[in-house]
Amino acid sequence: MAVVVEACKEAYASVRKGEARYAVFTYNSDRTEIVVHQLGSSDADHDTFLKDLPTDAAAWAYYAFPATVDEVDRTKFVLARWIPKGVSPLVKGRTSVDNRALQTVVKDISVEIAASELSEITEKGLYVQHRCSSRSWNY
Repeated sequence: MAVVVEACKEAYASVRKGEARYAVFTYNSDRTEIVVHQLGSSDADHDTFLKDLPTDAAAWAYYAFPATVDEVDRTKFVLARWIPKGVSPLVKGRTSVDNRALQTVVKDISVEIAASELSEITEKGLYVQHRCSSRSWNY
């Protein structure tokens, strides 16, 4: 199982505090650690988030998703396991195992999704995922 480095904890805290909009985590070169790939600024938009996902490697993204529920603005937190097409089956399986290690750091999640295409994590798609989630919107 990969080790989650300390910088991942700091990136998670930045997203929770609103100092960053998202954090993207990937493996280091020998896949022994989960490291911070990108930290999105607090004013980053969804398109910037999508561009910061790696096109050729598995990753996780912790994303602060703005949502309006019953006319109240809230922030929901999404953990997306990103596995683009072309990632080897071995790495794909490993992300499932290492997802548990990452969740020892990334604890507050409104909804968790797995995606292999950008169309699966559009703003509208995330909204639908939230509405269909078994977790409460009041979280």
